[in-house]
Amino acid sequence: MAKMTILPEDHLKGKVIPPGVYPAEVADVEEKPAKKDQSQNWNLTFKITEGEYKGVVVFKTFNEKWTPSAIPFVEACGGNIDPKKPYDLDFHKALKCKLRIVLKNKLYEGNMRNEVDGFLPPEKLTQT
Repeated sequence: MAKMTILPEDHLKGKVIPPGVYPAEVADVEEKPAKKDQSQNWNLTFKITEGEYKGVVVFKTFNEKWTPSAIPFVEACGGNIDPKKPYDLDFHKALKCKLRIVLKNKLYEGNMRNEVDGFLPPEKLTQT
């Protein structure tokens, strides 16, 4: 008889947290064709790295048809995009990138969910 194992980190998956800015890192990158039109999607998993919600996982999908959405992500990870030149983005190279994510809550199919609504560079540590 098969059984399901629920791990401690499973309690944090799908946990709806208050809107705000959270330190996070890119935990996973998945490439997959979009269901609707077979264009390329990149599904990124972010894990909150500090504070009360440390370990909570949130997701963001980027699509090749709307590249402007990736610009703030690249900049938050330290990339320097020249608006006058093409920029080739390999999302897999962003694994473990530390940044801050802006979260909001959004109703989706009757359930409240976290939604990544922006990206900021990591906070600089100040020396005293």
